[in-house]
Amino acid sequence: MVALKRLDPAFGQGNTEFWKEIMMLSFYKHENIISLLGYCDDHGEKIIVYEYASKKSLKAYLASNDLNWVQLLKICVGVARGLAYLHNPAENHRDIKSSNILLDGNWSAKISDFGLSKFAPANNQFTTTRK
Repeated sequence: MVALKRLDPAFGQGNTEFWKEIMMLSFYKHENIISLLGYCDDHGEKIIVYEYASKKSLKAYLASNDLNWVQLLKICVGVARGLAYLHNPAENHRDIKSSNILLDGNWSAKISDFGLSKFAPANNQFTTTRK
C-alpha cells in the first residue's frame, strides 16, 4: 500500500515544489518524516510516491473526540522530534499545519509536504524568500 501525490500546476504546484519535495525527502530520513518511495516525472506528469499513512492527517481528528490524551501526547512528541531533526542544522519546513501531519497505523506522526521547504543558515533570526 502506498500514497500518491499528483502535482497540479493549476494549484501552483510546479517544478520547483516538486523537486524541492524530492530533494528534501531523499536527504532527510527520520521515523517522524514521511518516507519517499519513488516519483514520476514523465511527459509533464509529476507524481510522488510516499509510504502510506493509514490514519490520514491529524486535521481529521482535531475537532473530534477520537484521540485520547496519550495518543495526542505521542503525536505531539513525534512532531517535535521530527521538527528538531529537520531544524538541525539548517532546514525550514515553512508549512507546518495539522493537514501536513500524517498518522500511521500506530498513531505515529509523520511530517509531510516539503514543497515550500527552504535551506537556511542555522540560528538565523530572519530568513528571506526568493523565487
